[in-house]
Formats: sequence, structure tokens, C-alpha cells
Amino acid sequence: KFLMWPLEVQHSHITIVIQGIVICPSRLSSWGDLSSLPLASKPLHSQSVSEASRELQRMKLHFILLNRVSNVTITGSGTIDGRGQAWWHLRRQQADVLAPVLLKMVSSSQIVVSSLRLVNSPFYHVVAVDCDHLLLDKLFIYAPLESRNTDGISLMNSSHVVIRDSEVDTGDDNCAVKEGSRDVLVDNCVFRNGHGSSIGSIGEDGSYGEVRDIVMRNLVFNTTVNAARLKTWQGGQGFIFNITYHNLTLVDVRCPLLIEQFYCASSQHPSPCQNSSSAVQISSVQFTQIRGTQTSSVVGQFLCSDARPCLDILLADIHVIPSKPHSDLERGKVKPWWLKPKGLPINVFKCWNVQGTQERVTPDACLNTNDIGHGVVASGVLSRGESIGLTTSDNYGIDKKKRPKKDKVKEAMMEKVRKHSSSGFSTTNAACNMFSTIGCQKSSFKSVTRTFQ
Repeated sequence: KFLMWPLEVQHSHITIVIQGIVICPSRLSSWGDLSSLPLASKPLHSQSVSEASRELQRMKLHFILLNRVSNVTITGSGTIDGRGQAWWHLRRQQADVLAPVLLKMVSSSQIVVSSLRLVNSPFYHVVAVDCDHLLLDKLFIYAPLESRNTDGISLMNSSHVVIRDSEVDTGDDNCAVKEGSRDVLVDNCVFRNGHGSSIGSIGEDGSYGEVRDIVMRNLVFNTTVNAARLKTWQGGQGFIFNITYHNLTLVDVRCPLLIEQFYCASSQHPSPCQNSSSAVQISSVQFTQIRGTQTSSVVGQFLCSDARPCLDILLADIHVIPSKPHSDLERGKVKPWWLKPKGLPINVFKCWNVQGTQERVTPDACLNTNDIGHGVVASGVLSRGESIGLTTSDNYGIDKKKRPKKDKVKEAMMEKVRKHSSSGFSTTNAACNMFSTIGCQKSSFKSVTRTFQ
């Protein structure tokens, strides 16, 4: 093992080979006086990431930084161990404390990171901000379930990115594509025990953000909270457009498909979020060829704004069934809290202000109808995907005193499942097909893949 202090790489056209185990300082005092650090650095040449971006502020610290470089490769069979346990404990007490990112790339291009193990980061594991032409290949990323905000891979204002043949097992988002990112391909990866793949969050504190032209395909989600998740804050501005999820395998995923325009994570916003009629526009999203099991009784929740409904949503070739109870769970061991099925043994979609089409979907989806019923949806917004709710601005509320008895609820829900959508709404497929042998003509995936092969 080799103890190393924070490192900044400022030279281009080099290859860094890591063998053995590189470890970070474990004492918080080794990083200096954290309270004296500025909250944010000046953003790079970006129109999408504002200077006030909360997410940019959270990424101030780093262990290894690639800063304004090009043609750099980091590879080898070694491990980078962030030894983040002390940070996790501190941030559970004080969520606003800054913690270091394990590997951060800023304003760089033609970067390859391959064949490494990155474990136990104090904060996010791999971050790219304002980067172009980036390949993340054959990575193994791990942090335990109880770790806080240990996203596996986070992209911010980055383009022409390929993430492939990797395994990510963390306590937060396995892979997150955030504001300003475009032309991203995530292919042939396994995600375990985290929140799954996320687009966003977008629009925090009324900010503007956009994400477009993203493909996530050939992915396995094993006991994650969600598989495909798009999240935006109330009051935000901008758009999420042309997003494709294809060939997803689900193994005991709590709520596989989730669009939430009422995101309000307690780890980022301890106080209640304010209602707002302003919203980020979500449109042209495809979910195709999805198979597996869920543990919450809900296959998908599409919860969209009254002011800006979700448009042009396509569901095709989806078959998801409830998971069987896991009688072999061992007591005393840390397991995902969402793993063991709870509630009614049903299998439904829940929708609010979402427009689109469906083809060969089991169970039948509720597109073009406002049908949320009872189940995973609640009137409050909680973190970790346990319960995503609507606010009073959407004219929805639950009067607990008037709730029907459980048997009537079950009967009503089963009746809804049996009904097929009678809406005549039609939509054009605005998202181009990115699964063909030549790739998508409207983006640069073909050239990106050729660059790195």
C-alpha cells in the first residue's frame, strides 16, 4: 500500500499506470481546515453550469485531479482506496460538509480511465466536469450501502462520453448524468445496491440545466433502488431530451422506472422544498426491452408537473413481475432496505401528467391518464427512492381518515391493472434509434466509439 497526498495532473500526452493499492489520508485534519474552504470555484467555460450550481460547489475537493489536460490515460491493475469511513460518519451529522472526490477530471479532453478499482470514496468516486471525449472502461467501483453520496460515476457538462464494461456497487447513484451533459453512451455495465442510473438532478434552486442525447443500454441492475431514473427540482428551468434506455435486466429492483419532477433530497435540502409552477421539461424518452423483477409492487412511476407535463414517452417490450420474498436473508448483515418485498403483491404503473405510447408492456402502463392510487407514492417526498410524492401545487392530497379499507384498495388497484388505456393520443418517435449497427445519426456515438477502439 502507498499513502499518497492529493495530486493534480497538469501535463498532457502522458500515461499513468497504477499498480498495487494507493490510499488516501484517513484523518480529516490531513485535508486542512475544511471550514475555511470557499464553497465554490469559478465555473469553467460553460453556459450550462452556472456559478451558483450547488452540485459544482459540492465537488470542490479532490484526491486525484486532471486539470485542463488532453490525451491522458490512467490505467493498470491497481486500486485507489479513498478510506472514506470518517467522512461518511461526519456527513451523516452535517450534510453540508464538503468531502473529496476520488478522481476528478476538469476541462479536459481525450481522457481514458481503464481497468482500475476505485473504492470507499469520501464522496463521489469518478467525476467529469466540462470534459470532452472521455472513455471509462472496465472499472470496478465500490462503496458500502451505508456510505452517503458515494456516486459511482458523475458527469457534469461533459460530452462524447463512453462508459462501458464496468461494475459499480455504491451507496448512492451508480451512474449519474447531470446538467449540461450530452452525447453519452453507457453500455454493458452491472450496477449493484445503489440508486441505479440517474439523469439529473436538474433545476436545483431555480437554476437552468439541460441533458440530451443519452443512451443507456445492455445494463444489469441488481438489488438497486431504481434502474432508470430522471429527476428534476420544482422551480427549475431547462430540459431533458432524447434519452434512451434499452435492454435492461432487473434483479429485485425496488421501483425500476422513475420520472420525478418533484425531487427534494433531504441530504441536499434538509428543509421542505417550496411548491412552484416552473419546471424542467422532460420529453422524448424511450424505455425498451426491459425484463426482470421488482420489490415494491410498482414497475414505474412517472410523476410530472402540471405546468410542463412529460411528453413523448415510449414504453415498448417491457415485462416486469413482482419478486418472490427472500426467505434466505441473513439477520444481522447489511442488506438493501428495499430488497424484501413489502405491501400488496401487485404489479402496476403510476402516472401523473405523462403523455406517450406503449407497445407490448406488462403490466399495462397508465400513460395519458392521471392514475397514482396507493402504494409507493406518498404525500411526502423522501430520499433514497423510498417514497416519491406530489405536492399541493398538483392538486393531489390524501385524506387518511377517508382511505378505504385494505381489501377495497386491493380490489380497486387490481381493477385498474386489468383496464387497458383507451386514450387516442399518438406521438412521434423523436428519439432516434441508437441500437442499430451504425449508431445514431443525430449524435456522435459512432465517432466516439471509433476514437477509442
